[in-house]
Amino acid sequence: MLGPDERQRELSAIFDAMQRGKGCLLTGSAGVGKSAIASIAADAFEATHHVVRVRATTGSAELPLAAFAAQLGASERSLTPLVAEARAVINERAAGRPVLLSVDDIDLLDDTSTVLVHQLVSCGEAALLATYRYGRLLPSEIVDLRQRGDITQLIFAELDRPAIASMAARVTGRPLSAASLDRLASVTKGNALSIQVVLTGALESNGLVDTEHGADLVRLPFEAPAVVDMVRQRLGFLDDAQRTALTAVALAEPCGPAEVASVADHAMLEFLESAELITSTFDRARLVIHLAHPLFGEVLRSSTPPLQRRRALGVLANDLAATGARRRMDRTRLARLGLDGGVPVLREVTLGAIAMCHVSGDMFLAERLGRAEFDRSRDFRIGWDLAQSIMALGDTPEHDRVVDDLRSIASTTGERLAVAFQESQGVYWLRGNHQAAMAIIDAALEASPVDEPATAPVTRQDLLARRALMFATSGLPAPAWEGYHALGELPPGTALILALLTASIAALLDGQPQLAVDTLERGRAMFSRMGEAGAAAWIRRLISNRVLAHGVAGDLDRWESDTSRLLQHAIDEQQLALGYMLSAHVQALRGRPSLGLPLIEASLRWWQMSNGGGGLPRRYVLSTAVHLYGSAGDVTRCRAVLADFDADTHDSRLLDALADVGRARMLVADSRPEEARSFLRSAMLKHHERGDRPGEMNCAYEVVRLDRAEEVTARMTKLASTSTSALFDVQALHARGAATNDPDLLEEATEKFARLGFNLFAVGAAGEAADAARRAGNQRRAAAALTRVQELRALCDHDMPMAATQTAAAGPVALTRREREVGALAAQGLGNREISERLFISKRTTENHLARVYEKFGITSRAQLVRLLDGRGPGRPPAEQS
Repeated sequence: MLGPDERQRELSAIFDAMQRGKGCLLTGSAGVGKSAIASIAADAFEATHHVVRVRATTGSAELPLAAFAAQLGASERSLTPLVAEARAVINERAAGRPVLLSVDDIDLLDDTSTVLVHQLVSCGEAALLATYRYGRLLPSEIVDLRQRGDITQLIFAELDRPAIASMAARVTGRPLSAASLDRLASVTKGNALSIQVVLTGALESNGLVDTEHGADLVRLPFEAPAVVDMVRQRLGFLDDAQRTALTAVALAEPCGPAEVASVADHAMLEFLESAELITSTFDRARLVIHLAHPLFGEVLRSSTPPLQRRRALGVLANDLAATGARRRMDRTRLARLGLDGGVPVLREVTLGAIAMCHVSGDMFLAERLGRAEFDRSRDFRIGWDLAQSIMALGDTPEHDRVVDDLRSIASTTGERLAVAFQESQGVYWLRGNHQAAMAIIDAALEASPVDEPATAPVTRQDLLARRALMFATSGLPAPAWEGYHALGELPPGTALILALLTASIAALLDGQPQLAVDTLERGRAMFSRMGEAGAAAWIRRLISNRVLAHGVAGDLDRWESDTSRLLQHAIDEQQLALGYMLSAHVQALRGRPSLGLPLIEASLRWWQMSNGGGGLPRRYVLSTAVHLYGSAGDVTRCRAVLADFDADTHDSRLLDALADVGRARMLVADSRPEEARSFLRSAMLKHHERGDRPGEMNCAYEVVRLDRAEEVTARMTKLASTSTSALFDVQALHARGAATNDPDLLEEATEKFARLGFNLFAVGAAGEAADAARRAGNQRRAAAALTRVQELRALCDHDMPMAATQTAAAGPVALTRREREVGALAAQGLGNREISERLFISKRTTENHLARVYEKFGITSRAQLVRLLDGRGPGRPPAEQS
């Protein structure tokens, strides 16, 4: 039984680990008190968190989400709730409090529950406090969290953490950092001799670096002579066969007996277990073998000479192949063992392994497996998969080289079309050259006028569908529709899904969001026929396109729901970056850009670190970042991102309207409303000529927000009349109300914007309704509208700038349009000369307008004007002197 001091030290270690990351994983053998201490820690978190307690059992592992049944309650459906529903229930019950998942025996969770835990922790919706027994197989999703550093693993061993810390300080002469103590405890299991030898080896190899948090173990010295000698002495009683068997287990762990059968039969494994060198446990129905001591495995793996290691891995590959490699991940493991062990594996195994890598997002391993097999076999299909992997990694020169290799071995019509498909995709997606990509496709189609039976992954229809999709993603609906209709009836497969994606984007550009959603839903039935890898990839494309449809429709609730699903399905950092982009954008639309700034900054950081990883998504992220920073009134950062956006050469203009709106808002925040209006007029014309109706509509609506509704009302009304977008309707309604000073229309627009969740737009419409009512002499109605302004303003960021000219009058008088402009700029601290330059009027005219503003409000200074208007605008401190 642990004493109070020892228990408190263990609790402190848990709390420290939880504070450093997203969770803590308590690991140890049976009976060391993992569950008890986890329960005590969870009790302590009850004061600040909504704690979800789950105990996984062998029985609960048979049913999806069975371990969470008590937390989720009975479902109204006959099937177990989906992961997304489970997340919603947990977050709803948390009622705004942070969530802590306390999971006992997490290794026994069913697959669905494991996915739920992974998504909650990865997305930052919950912290994790979990236990599992050493020797069992940890679910791959939890391994992923641990390897990424999201959760910290704490080993419950004989020597506790304070004793390890004290001993480490004595050996090294200074305290170790918390992270280094975790690593030391993990590999030594608290064995005093192991700690001393490892730290001594680290000192001798300069593996310790002093930091402000203590000395860091930058590398563990598993190859240091003292460490290797210690392990050899501990294993000195083994003969050659026994040592070979133990090394095989070290290279294969966790593994089953059959996977090391050629070097370790049943009697050998029994001997190693009785010598306490390996442990064997049952993970459900599977016998799993580990080394008994982590340090032994690290040393054996690192000290095995390359040729011996290669031979041992080859033996393991043959043993695993002999088992049939039936489990889901066995193909990937077999392909990797075969690659490292120099043992060829079946083509189908490599193809299956690469497909699984695509599903799990491990494009680096997919590229490595594909590269080795393609170099060996020159198999066209392997080369195709290799090119797909490199495409996802964004390595343009290497993609070009693989395409050249494929071209040199293509021998059938299908293979030549496949080369054109890959080449055009790289030229467009990575390089952004739409015309060059079209030329590649057109030349291939002309050279191959008919399909021939072949096993290559591309047909003429696939290439034609890809061509149409390139027009759509470039923001050109007319040629996209033309290409789509030319395809005619298509059988289920890649071409049809590409065609449906084309039609959905073209429908969006036509202002038909419901048609876009209906089109996307037609593709869902085909996913089950495409295999796991294909289905996963297309589901993500479908959801991301559907998010855009919800945006055009003005349905922000469904936007957020689908964005959450997109993040759940994300399998790599690029997809997370795009999910963050969409999450950030919706916050700006709701008037809360501050909530989106951390997300868009994380997305931008990924693109900067990854050198893009693909030109098209990078342009999307940049355009969204411009919109967000402009909406937040952050002129400095908006200009910086605009510089990158303007320098980007990708031909796609699908989301450029976001950058146009963001640029205009930046100009307004910089007290340049006339420049903003002029730019928006040009942007409207640009989007009109391309056929981008949402782009044209959104730029026109910014003109409305800048007090020039009469210029665009007719065009906006026409756009709304030919669209199924509820947002278009309300924007046009606002424009008509503003152009005619009709308080009825403006109040109606206010409430419709509020119901859709566009709080920023609702604020502007309500302010204009107050102004229109005051002009009509209805002060009571004006006061009610001003109250509504304040209610809606409270739903937006406190310091978010409204449009410079949307200044609701604060008294029983009404300002003219020009008086509102002059007053707004004066409240931002601009002098009369600057106001004159910004509005292209004379200084005397500015002085006259400002004098009338003062007279109407009964004030005498800019300072009073700032207080009266509640400090609207992000400009400099008010200047009393002109």
